[in-house]
Amino acid sequence: MKKKLCLLLSAAFMVVSLSGCAVVRYLVTGGWNGDANLVVVSQNPIPIGSIVLYQEDGSRTMADAEGLALLERGESYGLKLDKGEEDCSIALLDLDDRELGQAQIHFDGTRLYLTLWEDGSVTVSEENT
Repeated sequence: MKKKLCLLLSAAFMVVSLSGCAVVRYLVTGGWNGDANLVVVSQNPIPIGSIVLYQEDGSRTMADAEGLALLERGESYGLKLDKGEEDCSIALLDLDDRELGQAQIHFDGTRLYLTLWEDGSVTVSEENT
Protein backbone atom coordinates (compact mmCIF):
# COMPACT_ATOMS: atom_id res chain seq x y z
CA MET A 1 0.00 0.00 0.00
CA LYS A 2 2.81 2.40 0.87
CA LYS A 3 4.53 1.69 -2.46
CA LYS A 4 1.37 2.54 -4.39
CA LEU A 5 0.86 5.73 -2.42
CA CYS A 6 4.51 6.72 -2.88
CA LEU A 7 4.30 6.01 -6.62
CA LEU A 8 1.07 7.99 -6.92
CA LEU A 9 2.52 10.97 -5.06
CA SER A 10 5.69 10.85 -7.17
CA ALA A 11 3.65 10.82 -10.38
CA ALA A 12 1.49 13.70 -9.14
CA PHE A 13 4.60 15.69 -8.21
CA MET A 14 6.07 15.15 -11.70
CA VAL A 15 2.87 16.29 -13.40
CA VAL A 16 2.69 19.43 -11.26
CA SER A 17 6.40 20.16 -11.83
CA LEU A 18 6.18 19.77 -15.59
CA SER A 19 3.01 21.81 -15.90
CA GLY A 20 4.68 24.51 -13.81
CA CYS A 21 7.52 24.62 -16.33
CA ALA A 22 5.00 25.01 -19.13
CA VAL A 23 3.36 27.93 -17.34
CA VAL A 24 6.72 29.62 -16.81
CA ARG A 25 7.69 29.07 -20.49
CA TYR A 26 4.29 30.45 -21.55
CA LEU A 27 4.84 33.60 -19.50
CA VAL A 28 8.48 34.08 -20.50
CA THR A 29 8.37 33.28 -24.22
CA GLY A 30 5.63 35.57 -25.31
CA GLY A 31 2.46 33.47 -25.37
CA TRP A 32 1.37 35.99 -22.76
CA ASN A 33 1.49 39.45 -24.31
CA GLY A 34 0.86 41.55 -21.19
CA ASP A 35 1.59 45.21 -21.88
CA ALA A 36 3.21 44.59 -25.28
CA ASN A 37 2.52 47.28 -27.81
CA LEU A 38 3.53 45.13 -30.80
CA VAL A 39 2.33 41.53 -31.05
CA VAL A 40 3.79 39.27 -33.73
CA VAL A 41 1.40 36.47 -34.73
CA SER A 42 2.37 33.48 -36.86
CA GLN A 43 -0.17 31.78 -39.12
CA ASN A 44 2.64 30.30 -41.22
CA PRO A 45 3.77 26.64 -41.05
CA ILE A 46 7.46 27.63 -41.09
CA PRO A 47 8.75 28.36 -37.55
CA ILE A 48 9.97 31.90 -36.89
CA GLY A 49 13.51 31.78 -35.50
CA SER A 50 13.96 35.48 -34.82
CA ILE A 51 12.34 38.90 -35.04
CA VAL A 52 14.54 41.83 -36.03
CA LEU A 53 13.56 45.49 -35.52
CA TYR A 54 15.48 47.93 -37.72
CA GLN A 55 15.47 51.67 -37.10
CA GLU A 56 17.72 54.51 -38.22
CA ASP A 57 20.27 54.12 -35.43
CA GLY A 58 20.56 50.32 -35.27
CA SER A 59 18.67 47.11 -34.79
CA ARG A 60 17.37 44.81 -32.07
CA THR A 61 16.97 41.04 -32.44
CA MET A 62 14.70 38.74 -30.44
CA ALA A 63 15.63 35.05 -30.64
CA ASP A 64 15.65 31.97 -28.45
CA ALA A 65 18.98 31.60 -26.63
CA GLU A 66 19.09 27.89 -27.48
CA GLY A 67 18.36 28.38 -31.20
CA LEU A 68 14.84 26.99 -30.97
CA ALA A 69 11.83 28.46 -32.76
CA LEU A 70 10.64 31.69 -31.24
CA LEU A 71 7.18 31.22 -32.76
CA GLU A 72 5.32 28.41 -34.43
CA ARG A 73 1.99 28.50 -36.26
CA GLY A 74 -0.80 29.78 -33.99
CA GLU A 75 1.55 31.40 -31.47
CA SER A 76 2.18 35.05 -30.69
CA TYR A 77 5.08 37.02 -29.27
CA GLY A 78 4.65 40.37 -27.55
CA LEU A 79 7.19 43.16 -27.79
CA LYS A 80 7.46 46.39 -25.88
CA LEU A 81 8.71 49.03 -28.28
CA ASP A 82 11.37 51.30 -26.83
CA LYS A 83 11.51 55.05 -27.27
CA GLY A 84 12.72 55.76 -30.78
CA GLU A 85 11.29 52.53 -32.22
CA GLU A 86 7.92 54.05 -33.14
CA ASP A 87 8.87 54.00 -36.82
CA CYS A 88 10.76 50.88 -37.75
CA SER A 89 11.02 47.97 -40.10
CA ILE A 90 10.44 44.46 -38.80
CA ALA A 91 11.86 41.31 -40.39
CA LEU A 92 10.76 37.79 -39.49
CA LEU A 93 13.46 35.17 -40.06
CA ASP A 94 13.34 31.37 -40.09
CA LEU A 95 15.73 29.17 -38.13
CA ASP A 96 18.33 29.48 -40.93
CA ASP A 97 18.10 33.31 -40.90
CA ARG A 98 16.19 33.44 -44.20
CA GLU A 99 13.59 36.18 -44.36
CA LEU A 100 9.99 34.98 -44.13
CA GLY A 101 8.43 38.43 -44.29
CA GLN A 102 8.89 42.07 -43.40
CA ALA A 103 6.81 45.15 -42.68
CA GLN A 104 7.15 48.84 -41.88
CA ILE A 105 5.32 50.02 -38.78
CA HIS A 106 4.36 53.34 -37.31
CA PHE A 107 3.42 53.07 -33.65
CA ASP A 108 1.19 55.85 -32.34
CA GLY A 109 0.27 54.38 -28.93
CA THR A 110 -2.27 51.76 -30.02
CA ARG A 111 -1.27 48.11 -29.82
CA LEU A 112 -0.35 46.72 -33.23
CA TYR A 113 -0.62 43.13 -34.48
CA LEU A 114 1.85 42.03 -37.13
CA THR A 115 0.71 38.74 -38.69
CA LEU A 116 2.72 36.41 -40.92
CA TRP A 117 0.19 34.50 -43.02
CA GLU A 118 0.43 31.03 -44.55
CA ASP A 119 1.10 32.46 -48.03
CA GLY A 120 4.06 34.53 -46.71
CA SER A 121 2.25 37.86 -46.72
CA VAL A 122 2.51 40.15 -43.70
CA THR A 123 -0.20 42.46 -42.40
CA VAL A 124 -0.14 45.09 -39.66
CA SER A 125 -3.37 46.14 -37.98
CA GLU A 126 -4.81 47.36 -34.69
CA GLU A 127 -6.95 44.21 -34.44
CA ASN A 128 -5.81 40.62 -34.07
CA THR A 129 -7.27 39.08 -37.22
